[in-house]
Amino acid sequence: NGIKIMASDKLKTCPFCSSENVHICKENNEFVVECKDCGACGSFLMSLQQAKKRWNLAKIEKSDDE
Repeated sequence: NGIKIMASDKLKTCPFCSSENVHICKENNEFVVECKDCGACGSFLMSLQQAKKRWNLAKIEKSDDE
C-alpha cells in the first residue's frame, strides 16, 4: 500500500511515461516512489522527504534522434 501524502507534497508525474499514477511505498524501513503504470522506481531512501525530493528532481536524458 502507498503512503498517503498531503496535496502540498504532490509528486511529479513519472519522468518515463508521464503518468500521474505514482505512489510512495515503504519497504524494509526505506521509502521509494513507484509508477504504477510503467513500473519505474526511484531510489530507496531512509527518509520520506528524500524519496519525494529525489523523484521530483528526476529527469530523463533524451538523445538527439528523439
